[in-house]
Amino acid sequence: MVGICDCVAAPASESSHAEGPLSSQQQYLLKRPSDADKSAQLIPIFGLRWQKLEATVELEAHANKRIRPCWADGAGRSSDKFQALSLGISPINNQTFLDGRSTLEKFQSEAEGDLDTPGSRP
Repeated sequence: MVGICDCVAAPASESSHAEGPLSSQQQYLLKRPSDADKSAQLIPIFGLRWQKLEATVELEAHANKRIRPCWADGAGRSSDKFQALSLGISPINNQTFLDGRSTLEKFQSEAEGDLDTPGSRP
């Protein structure tokens, strides 16, 4: 009886075995590349991809070192501008509120006076 190990270990050029010709499955296994052969073919491909990834990471790290101070500086300037604008707007808003409040108080006192005078009601 022929075992699968006997077929795989036999050279590919061997078309028959001591017990007779090889089955189609045994011939397929002999022609099929081994996992070691596949791995040997993939190692250079993965090695090149790995080198490309390492180079990309290095470039990104270098760019990040150059850009990071710009971001920090820009964020600080934006914060300063926002603070200046909010301080500039604050007195205007306060004055507008006070003006509106005094106008409201004036209309309220006039309305109370209209209610208090006789004959002002229909």
